[in-house]
Amino acid sequence: MSGALKNLISFKAKTKGKVATYQYFADELLTNYERVIITRAFKILDKEGDGELTLNEIWASYQKLKDEEDFKRAEESKKEDSDGENS
Repeated sequence: MSGALKNLISFKAKTKGKVATYQYFADELLTNYERVIITRAFKILDKEGDGELTLNEIWASYQKLKDEEDFKRAEESKKEDSDGENS
């Protein structure tokens, strides 16, 4: 099975046949809710709106999330520090 999974991961959807194969797997394996979530996430990541994700689009989204998480951690740390000083 791992060989088949590796082949599926390396499978690039450029032709109509490949796109149809992906669509089949998505239809058979995902619930409607999962499809909606994945579609929303894809549209957020696809900054160019061309229906394809580039490495730059993925990297930019990762950096934005990382920066937001770093900011949240810094704010929580400040809050914990001030709570400790007030005790």
